[in-house]
Amino acid sequence: MTAYGYIRKSVVHDAARMLSPEMQEEAIRRLASADGHADVVILSDLDISGRKGRERRPGWDELLRAVEDGVATGVYAYSLSRFARSVSQLADFFELCDKRKIRVRVDRDHIDTSTATGKLTSNILASLAQFEADVASERVKDAFAAKRARDDGWDGPGQPAYGQRPGEDVTIVLDAFRERGSYDGAARSLNEQGVPCRVRGAAWSGTVVRSIIQREAPNEVLPTSGRGAPAGKRSFRFSGLVRCSTCEARGVRVGSKASTFLTGSYNKRHGDVRYACSRARTVPHARGWVNETKLLPVVKAEAERALVSIRRMQKGTAADEAELRRLAEKRRRVLVNFEDGLYDKAERDVRLTSIAEEESKLSAVHWIKLLTMPPDIEHDDPAKVNAYLRRLFSHVEVDMSEKAYRGPSKWVPAMTFEWRDPAMRGDDEDDAA
Repeated sequence: MTAYGYIRKSVVHDAARMLSPEMQEEAIRRLASADGHADVVILSDLDISGRKGRERRPGWDELLRAVEDGVATGVYAYSLSRFARSVSQLADFFELCDKRKIRVRVDRDHIDTSTATGKLTSNILASLAQFEADVASERVKDAFAAKRARDDGWDGPGQPAYGQRPGEDVTIVLDAFRERGSYDGAARSLNEQGVPCRVRGAAWSGTVVRSIIQREAPNEVLPTSGRGAPAGKRSFRFSGLVRCSTCEARGVRVGSKASTFLTGSYNKRHGDVRYACSRARTVPHARGWVNETKLLPVVKAEAERALVSIRRMQKGTAADEAELRRLAEKRRRVLVNFEDGLYDKAERDVRLTSIAEEESKLSAVHWIKLLTMPPDIEHDDPAKVNAYLRRLFSHVEVDMSEKAYRGPSKWVPAMTFEWRDPAMRGDDEDDAA
């Protein structure tokens, strides 16, 4: 089992107030060492607000997945506010850790959720963390109000409405909407015409068109309607894993979002799962979706290449642990030498980075040691399969350039696998030797 440490630093403009990642990491490793954890997997989100959700904080998302999958034995942080600035987020996190029987310790706030007092303290300080964030938000609002009072022409923070900048024509958007009769249809028409969007390199989306119609022609706004099934009701094997090659090749973005993951859905009529690119509704695609049955054999065959490495790593567990303990001791000596003045900050950072790179190659195998047998990708629980695959691959790009036709097809998409650790892609010949 593995201990995890979480580091976060918001965007700050006052260097004197900055809580450095090095200071947080040192405190985390000191706590973990006291609990008997010689090695800790450090996850971090730098220059990211604690109010952001897991989809906007990669390190936080990885930590939550480790807790959900039962990989983590303990979670450490410098202060409670590093986890989140929202009472609801913190409450959900502590509830999740409590269900998995995972201990949470926080250095500065002296929190230890293995005790009743620690649980009470964590709830109180979570409320204080949100209070602190709310006070900061009120200060910003007061500053905006004061600026608005001084300048009647100031419309507030943010960008001006579409059409107020040179080269932006609201009439084209309205005409496209009236011609197609839908927001997605209008967005697709604008993309086909090559009308530039506000954000450079981005594509028009139905949401952007809707916001313009609501402002410029409120009487023509279409009634809202639900689309698809409620989120979170079903798990899919390849959620957050497979990407659209069309969007990847074009560098397509919608607004400020650049994610190109295909979205899973269950087709009740045919009883199968398919993965679709949401941008196919507004950006021309030869193929907008692909059945899971087309992806499953290829992914299964590629994942089986990891079995050789899994067996090899399980055999070498003692050596891995010894190497991680050596690196932990090496890090401790670097920090001691820095405190004693033998290293300057630049030298310390170079040495710590080198150690972190060595550790990352080993920490990726910790979760493998927990497996007696990898899941059956075709028949096991999709959520369990997804957790396993996402630890093998960072993403899988699916070739969506083949035009889609109705009816049965022998077409199998070309797929490019990006392994989290290339060494995991075992070689049967090496194993046989």
